[in-house]
Amino acid sequence: MKKIISCTLMFLVVLCSFPLLAFAKTEEIVVPVGEGSTSRVFQITWPNTEQQASVTITSPDGAVYSTEQTPEAHCGEGLIVFNVGAAAEGDWVVSITGENLGTVSVDSGELPGSMEIESFAVEMREGKAYASWKIVDCPESMQLQVYADADTDGYDGQEVASFTAGAEGEQEISLGSLDSGRYHFYLYVRGEQGIFTRKYADASLAWFQDSAAQELSGVNARMLDGDVFLTWEGVNEDSSYRVMVYAPDNGGLLHDEIVEAETSFLWTLPEEYNGAQAAVALWENGRTGRFTEYPIQRAARPEATIAFPEKDVVNTKTILVPVEFTGAYTVSAALNGELLVEDGKAAQYRVDMKEGDNTLVFYLKDPAGNLFSYIKSLQVDTVPPQLSVQRDLDGLRTSDGWVYLEGHSEQGAQLLLNGEPVSMISGYFQVRCDLGLGDNQITLTAQDAAGNQTQYTAMVSRTAQGSDLMFWIIGGIVFILLAALYVLLFIRGVKRRKQNEEKNNENS
Repeated sequence: MKKIISCTLMFLVVLCSFPLLAFAKTEEIVVPVGEGSTSRVFQITWPNTEQQASVTITSPDGAVYSTEQTPEAHCGEGLIVFNVGAAAEGDWVVSITGENLGTVSVDSGELPGSMEIESFAVEMREGKAYASWKIVDCPESMQLQVYADADTDGYDGQEVASFTAGAEGEQEISLGSLDSGRYHFYLYVRGEQGIFTRKYADASLAWFQDSAAQELSGVNARMLDGDVFLTWEGVNEDSSYRVMVYAPDNGGLLHDEIVEAETSFLWTLPEEYNGAQAAVALWENGRTGRFTEYPIQRAARPEATIAFPEKDVVNTKTILVPVEFTGAYTVSAALNGELLVEDGKAAQYRVDMKEGDNTLVFYLKDPAGNLFSYIKSLQVDTVPPQLSVQRDLDGLRTSDGWVYLEGHSEQGAQLLLNGEPVSMISGYFQVRCDLGLGDNQITLTAQDAAGNQTQYTAMVSRTAQGSDLMFWIIGGIVFILLAALYVLLFIRGVKRRKQNEEKNNENS
């Protein structure tokens, strides 16, 4: 009877081994099967367990077994098993298709029993490591191998023990070849003829070399704005440290990194995790020191108001920052990396900054130690902008209807002439100032982003004559009027004298 065994049985077979190698993308492997095979199993494995493979097996009489026709054949990472039952004598063709599978191994043999690993564990007792196991439906003697892995993904760990044993027992194993750390152990069971099964222990185990360096002091593990944040006291200025972050449910290693000459570490926790176990140890000569794992948990961001100045540039070195929140939080603050406040309460805080760039950070800390940061970058600029005019117009008297004001100011400053914006090109300006009769006040203001101002003020007087031509026209008119008046008066005087002379002659 033909069938494809389930995921559970897939790991439980012990067969006559016929190992062959193939390389993806698509390869065909010919497996000869002798007469009298009544419980034939084909096992296909590949090292890149995250990749999927498609397998088709064709018997000498044309029967086809494939993963597409029977999807339940996909029962393990990097492993597919077919139980074809009674197998025809002759050449069986195994076709494997996949991308980046690595070296593919095909094993074929008889199925004598399920060889199920019912239980497996590794534990420490009195400083020694012991592996215990129970296997059912198996041969009397099997080859057992114990591996230590950083996680429970891929069966790609380091072998720590190999021995021949029966279905149930306990064996002392040596972990001396391992670096200090947390490990997930798995048992690899192989029958006499090569087909194997394997299983991870339910619990992970932290183990330390006898010569491992002592734990670091002052270790603090918490969340900072939802990220893993570790701090510790350094050993030497150039010391290196190993930071480890484990999954909270199964202790799987999420992140492993060596940091040099640092005493803090920040790492973004994947969104699918609400917490983690974090640890840091001295890393010396390629060996990990002792460490303690600290549980950390995400927390909701507090309802808080940190009232920073709205602008990024200010013209005062001292500001007041009101801090308001609800809940059991404490306040800390740092300016340019230096602590200003620690374990404070909701209040208004005075901050004295330096000229130039400043980074101000307020932190709210919840009872679990998680931190929530509020950051403001401020530039302090108390220096008024430069303003220079090419010609000083103050006190100028002119009959013209306008004057030109020219000069330069610092780029980025806003220029105003009597309150009206003035454009600049590369910091230079030229503006026409219209004049009315009499005194005219000209006020030019340069203001930078911080609000600092520099002013230039000039008083310019415009005389009554608008131009030289007007002066001569008016002067000519006045001369003509005066000359006409003189002629009129002269003629009238002459007439008056003649009349007087005529009167005198008549009387005599």
